Amino acid sequence: MTIWKKSEARTIGIDIGTSMLKVLELNPTRAGFQVGPFAVQSLPNNAVVERGISDHEAVISNLKLALEQAGAQSRNAVVAIASSHVVSRSFSVPRDFSSEELEDYINQEAKTVVQFPITEARIDFVKLGVSTNNPDEDLVIFYACRKEIIDDYEYVLDRSGLRTAIVDIDTLALQRGFSLVLTALGDTKQDQTIGLIDYGEFGMRLYVIVDGRLVYSRDHAFGGRNLTDSIIEHYGVSIPEAIDLKVTATPPEDYEGLLLDPFKDAMIRETSRALEFFASSSRSYEGIDLVFLTGGCACIEGIARNIAEEIGIPTMIANPFPEHSYKGKVHSASKNASLLLTACGLAMRSYVK
Repeated sequence: MTIWKKSEARTIGIDIGTSMLKVLELNPTRAGFQVGPFAVQSLPNNAVVERGISDHEAVISNLKLALEQAGAQSRNAVVAIASSHVVSRSFSVPRDFSSEELEDYINQEAKTVVQFPITEARIDFVKLGVSTNNPDEDLVIFYACRKEIIDDYEYVLDRSGLRTAIVDIDTLALQRGFSLVLTALGDTKQDQTIGLIDYGEFGMRLYVIVDGRLVYSRDHAFGGRNLTDSIIEHYGVSIPEAIDLKVTATPPEDYEGLLLDPFKDAMIRETSRALEFFASSSRSYEGIDLVFLTGGCACIEGIARNIAEEIGIPTMIANPFPEHSYKGKVHSASKNASLLLTACGLAMRSYVK
């Protein structure tokens, strides 16, 4: 893995999810980043299973289609693997360690935590700076993942005409993209406890961030597949057709009352439970002051307002791009903003770590 290596060439972010993939390029400006070529493409059922690629040809054909739709210029790609496939550990080492000593030490540490042969692993690490406990030591974090997982992603990119510049981790990319949202808040919100809820197809994850630092994350068993399955059962359509129906501007007349409203009620309940669980389990923080939503379910019109009314906490969509960022793509890109947060974090790797 080259998780922490900064790409020397302009890159395109490739976010391969369970039910759809997203591609995004960014154009740097003095005011920040501007949305470049992007596309969102549905994936067929079982193309990605348990956050790993299982149907290579299906992902390749849809990635090629997305790249063509986007009109992407860069061939240097940054892709993310799921954090569920990654083992990590942080530790301190003497500051005077040579490169060889550090590598040997990390390999020994990896053998104690990696539950598969170390020869089958790809490992990367980064020095985070001087240890707060000992000025003579550096804090280091390493990541390990099975080679076969990364090989699958590199194979898909290569077959799609792309070069793998960096293999990242989805949670790190999401946090990087969310940093643009935090920057837009300014100093007034920096001392608040902020919740970021990422709604996936099969589950949702609550992140809690304080002063730009991740202090908590937890998965919860609720996702967009609940609504997808209801659409398939009621209308007799395929999974890609059901996913497309969820984001269309003209759904069937009975869709909202029969399927969408009950799903929204369930989504609001599960979101409230996730926040309550954090409040009851955290000893360091009294509660969350501000909530952001991202992921496919966050595209539901009015859902941020509905959740805010239920939980009594200001809630909004995590849009990493202010209005000036779209440059002629306002409607399409802003509509998909909640889907592009991870892709944005990946595309940022050309410019920031």
